[in-house]
Amino acid sequence: MIANIWGEAAHLDETMSTLRFAARVRTLTSDLRLAESSDDAMLLRRYERQIRELKQELSMRDALRCAARAVRVLCALCGRVGPLAWRGPRG
Repeated sequence: MIANIWGEAAHLDETMSTLRFAARVRTLTSDLRLAESSDDAMLLRRYERQIRELKQELSMRDALRCAARAVRVLCALCGRVGPLAWRGPRG
């Protein structure tokens, strides 16, 4: 808050009132929060986006599992040990 005051005696009452108000405002604290809307259409869009993101995460996890399984199978076929042992057809 910005309080404008006058240094002249003619405005002493208004200046004192402004200073008292500024002192009260100074003691206030604010708790800022994001205003959440309960609009059904907005909630539906948010949930649909969240479902899409979760499905994408699951498909990435499944792809990584499949790749890791393929590496293990190739290592077993080549007689090598460990998930990073397979180095391709020439390795």
